[in-house]
Amino acid sequence: MVLLLYRMRRIDCRTCGVKIEQVPWGCGKHQLTSAYMLFLAHWARKLSWKETALSFHTSWEKVCQAVEFVVAWGWSSAPWGPLLPSASTRSPMPRATSI
Repeated sequence: MVLLLYRMRRIDCRTCGVKIEQVPWGCGKHQLTSAYMLFLAHWARKLSWKETALSFHTSWEKVCQAVEFVVAWGWSSAPWGPLLPSASTRSPMPRATSI
């Protein structure tokens, strides 16, 4: 098991306010590294989330956060933007049939 402890540097800028250093292995306030979240999300496609959590000695919630992170990243980087159902993909209302 690898435990990474790192104290991010903070700067109190007179014009911008308090700023915190960005690190390449982290994203926002996530407690897991980006690489580990991608790893968990990859295995969550092959196994159930519970099996993934048990296999890698983490919690079901961390696997869920990893999957949410990857899905959010995928939607934000999609070249076509958000998908909306088109008229051809919507199922028509069922018609009443007489017997």
